Amino acid sequence: MNRALLAFALTISPAAAETAYVSNELDNTVSVIDGAMLAVTHTIPVGRRPRGIELSADRKTLYVAVGDDDRIDVIDLATRKVTGSLPSGEDPERFAVHPDGKRLFVANENDNVVSIIDLALKKVVGEVPVGIEP
Repeated sequence: MNRALLAFALTISPAAAETAYVSNELDNTVSVIDGAMLAVTHTIPVGRRPRGIELSADRKTLYVAVGDDDRIDVIDLATRKVTGSLPSGEDPERFAVHPDGKRLFVANENDNVVSIIDLALKKVVGEVPVGIEP
């Protein structure tokens, strides 16, 4: 297929429907939203005051910062259930999954630090002091 024909084919292809995950801070859940239907298809109970959420590198796990429980809940996306938790430091807000999929970097609002979590060890392996309310 030549480049012009390929570009045209890509423009008329339907957009891929995605799944969105939204933390609901006031009711301690995560909503699963079907992008094609634009509707909530599942609601997953999690810890208290869920905030930041991130997918694992392999897109099979969803991590959720639950600020009032000082941890990261781990959701298996195949079963849509919390299967465990990770320590995070005090009041985790947002975090990032390292591109290698082996660590999380968690902003802890009350401690003014970023915690580094080793996912294989399931523990905090370091902290970096940062400014107020990261």
